[in-house]
Amino acid sequence: DGNWSVFVTNLNFEDLTVSINFEKTIGKQTFYRHVYNINGNYKTASASIIGVDKILTTSCDRLIDEISACSLVVYTTIKD
Repeated sequence: DGNWSVFVTNLNFEDLTVSINFEKTIGKQTFYRHVYNINGNYKTASASIIGVDKILTTSCDRLIDEISACSLVVYTTIKD
């Protein structure tokens, strides 16, 4: 349907720069980043989705970002 979602993990103890390379050019897409860090506290009674903490734009076939240590990240073009 034209939407993209990508899941990335950084289970290292140091921050990590990642480059997500798509097989084909996807153009200039806006991605919304949702981050779960194992050191954070995310328990809520509503069990809501972790909010967007950063908005990134692709450059033709690549998305580059810095991911904190011990984090799980979802990049999605679907706006909440």
